[in-house]
Amino acid sequence: MRKSDLIMLFAYNSWANNRILSTVTRLNPDQFTSPNPCTGYGSIRGLLLHILTAELVWRERLKKSPSDDFFLDQDSFPTLDTLLYRWQREEVLLQNFIEELNDQQLDEPIIYTNRRGEAFENICWNILTHVVNHGTQHRSEVATILTGYGVSPGDLDLIHYLRISTTPKEVP
Repeated sequence: MRKSDLIMLFAYNSWANNRILSTVTRLNPDQFTSPNPCTGYGSIRGLLLHILTAELVWRERLKKSPSDDFFLDQDSFPTLDTLLYRWQREEVLLQNFIEELNDQQLDEPIIYTNRRGEAFENICWNILTHVVNHGTQHRSEVATILTGYGVSPGDLDLIHYLRISTTPKEVP
């Protein structure tokens, strides 16, 4: 995979995240934090925090940080505004990290340990692709709950993003 491909995937990831987050702003605080049986993460807040935590943890693992203690807890984000602030900060850090990578680094193996201390090794671009795919899965869960509240985020598909974000080249 080329760096330009990952830049496009993370532009999509950011667009889709922001589309979900924008829709979540239409909820009342109870809808944001109420337990929901459609998620294993407790609530929309829990699901969003899971997506954000995954982006943070994987970025830190890819930076080969010595600690894996980057998990965010719901009590630290009592309101949507607190979550949005942290999300915006992480989005900049992640975009900057991707911009600094080169094609050779994307093909390098990354050795890391999970929270249980188990060691794994994956290629950098495989991990980054996983981050986008992971977000897609959980955004769809949030979208289902939002739709149940009557506030659908609309199309979140990659192909939809590509259709609206690319300007066709002029034919001479």
